Amino acid sequence: MLKITTVDTATEQRLILEGKLMEPDISELEAAWEKASRAGGERPSVVDLRNVTFIHESAKRVLLRLNREGAEFVACGVANTYRLDQMGIKCSVTIAC
Repeated sequence: MLKITTVDTATEQRLILEGKLMEPDISELEAAWEKASRAGGERPSVVDLRNVTFIHESAKRVLLRLNREGAEFVACGVANTYRLDQMGIKCSVTIAC
């Protein structure tokens, strides 16, 4: 199960993800991204993966799309940062948890 919280501030649009990033919740991430992108304007869009416990292979397509569309990623822990690195996605901030 995946929980998505959108935090909209004057300086950024942040999607905070918690739990497992896998089907069928990936479509919820896509919908949240669409909504945040429309509302965000010129502000940076940040995808916060610090509380994601698992990234399934099926999430790769969506994460790569978000990366192409300008998302900045925040992650912690070896597993998530390694998974993103294998996709060619660099984290703007990597935090040791």
